[in-house]
Amino acid sequence: LAAGLVHGATVGSCFAIYQQGVQTFEDKAASVAVVKLTEVDTFASIGTVEGGDIAQVTVGAPAIEIEHDYGAMQMAVRVVGEGSVLDAVRQGINASPLLVLTATGDQLSTVTVRLRYPFHPDGSENTGGSKKLWILGSGDGHPLVEPVVPDAEGPAMVRSKLEHIARYYNVLDIRNMDRQSRLKGKVRLRLLKVTGQDENGLDLLEPIGRDEGGDIVLRFGDRVVLEAENLSDQPLHVIVLDCDTQWGVEPIFPRAGATDDLVPAHKSRRTIRFRVNLPEHQKPVRENLPLPRETVKLIATTERVDFRSLWSPGTRDVGEIKGGRSSLYHLVELAVGGGAERATRSLEEDADPVVKDWTSDELVFHITT
Repeated sequence: LAAGLVHGATVGSCFAIYQQGVQTFEDKAASVAVVKLTEVDTFASIGTVEGGDIAQVTVGAPAIEIEHDYGAMQMAVRVVGEGSVLDAVRQGINASPLLVLTATGDQLSTVTVRLRYPFHPDGSENTGGSKKLWILGSGDGHPLVEPVVPDAEGPAMVRSKLEHIARYYNVLDIRNMDRQSRLKGKVRLRLLKVTGQDENGLDLLEPIGRDEGGDIVLRFGDRVVLEAENLSDQPLHVIVLDCDTQWGVEPIFPRAGATDDLVPAHKSRRTIRFRVNLPEHQKPVRENLPLPRETVKLIATTERVDFRSLWSPGTRDVGEIKGGRSSLYHLVELAVGGGAERATRSLEEDADPVVKDWTSDELVFHITT
């Protein structure tokens, strides 16, 4: 197929192939074959025929994704160094449903675990201190969380922190890959800055622009409000999650415990005001390091969905859902470390008995001091 990584194709996803010249694809029975991808390259993919007649497939025929495979949603971790403590860290990673251990030289890992001394602001090691277990970004080597003491409880603590980070990234990866979704592009997030208050004590708000590089940069202590706009012709249930710099995932709309999550058609609703924060250990210790990033994620659905398992680690029971559980439900379960080994979403109309359609949007902003 002429679709690869840059198009969002993944191993295990299924495509229906139609005869050349076909331009409407509502009738899935009219497809001539179904292909399941086994190898995905940058711009092209290879698959096996799961159904239909391969003899009817011609070069140039259209292929439409009918099932998207999100994979195992495991974060790749590289552990550098030898010793009993690091071996225990590796064992914990191998036992985790949210983590996968990569080779020491694998540059594709998301995070790296090392046992080392802390750094001085100039980048040199402070050998006068004590070695600790550091969880670092594999790209820039910047600490992602506070270091862990390498005692008997250290490896378990490292695994817990890694799983926390993995859940964070999995939440960011929850996206509806269906290009035929009627909600695609129909919900937008806006970030507004609180500049003061009027004579009635109400917040004065103004849109936040982007810098020359196209980034949104906020300062520690800024007060902001998010606006969710529904551009579709139907009311939608909306949740807005703050994925903060401390790897926390917390709801900012609706408020915790509230049930009013509906945004009417062609209307918008605003979140409560929140303050931009930055923990001490995530402030850059050297010049030219990337600024910490925070992401605000919106998920909009045609039916109400209980997303408590995303931000409450101890909560897995979202209740029995009449008519079966949706593919979105299973994707959420996998994201937090439960459910099946892999998550797939059927993209065929009416294949999901609970959530008929859904979409997402997100805003990323950088934080400076």
